[in-house]
Amino acid sequence: MPPILFGIATLANSNLRELCQIVEQLDAQYQWLSLQIGFGAAALAAPFSYLWLEHRAAREESVLAAERHSSPNRQHSL
Repeated sequence: MPPILFGIATLANSNLRELCQIVEQLDAQYQWLSLQIGFGAAALAAPFSYLWLEHRAAREESVLAAERHSSPNRQHSL
């Protein structure tokens, strides 16, 4: 792949079709890379989100259990 040097002299001496193909190839590579990064971020975020929600639910459950246990006016059901 020839180096891309953007300038008036370079454009005047180059094949415009070849430059367009190179730009399209770079665009496709960047699009593929962006998709890979996006899927990777989603793959990391999903389990962390699940673990965070589970941790929060367990913490709330323990707080509610502690409140029920320490409440002096608790009512016992038969």
